Amino acid sequence: MIPLELGLVNRVVPLAELAAATQALALQLAKGPTIALGRTKRLISESLNRNLADQLQAKQDSFAACAMTQDFARSVRAFVAKLKPGFLGN
Repeated sequence: MIPLELGLVNRVVPLAELAAATQALALQLAKGPTIALGRTKRLISESLNRNLADQLQAKQDSFAACAMTQDFARSVRAFVAKLKPGFLGN
């Protein structure tokens, strides 16, 4: 089985398309909730050094911090209004 079939990757592109696909993904991520994405990356990276209770606490703390951002409030308002949120990274 290849990594795609195992679910280890979500897409495979030919080498000739790699730079364009990478650029497109980077732009998509940059338009998203960058604070939440950064905190998620940190939680994943630090998860191997924590026990379950500490990881759950870190997740709770991270969510609480994200909930205090303008992006969170903006996304909740967009959800209620059934609109697409616009993230600004704050």
